[in-house]
Amino acid sequence: MTTDTKYLTQKQLAQRWGVHRITLTRWVKEGKPMPAASNISGNSRVRYALSDVEAFEAAAKDGAQQPSI
Repeated sequence: MTTDTKYLTQKQLAQRWGVHRITLTRWVKEGKPMPAASNISGNSRVRYALSDVEAFEAAAKDGAQQPSI
């Protein structure tokens, strides 16, 4: 049995959260809480595992983190 991890691009995450993708980059540089980013293709493109994004959003709703969304 294999599990296929789904990933979001930086643009897709920005659209999901209603911000510009450059805002995500700024938040990372500022050290704001964010889901873990991955470099899955060996190049400079950042991806976010959908499961990590969903867990981050759930934790934010529960008040466990202060997200930037």
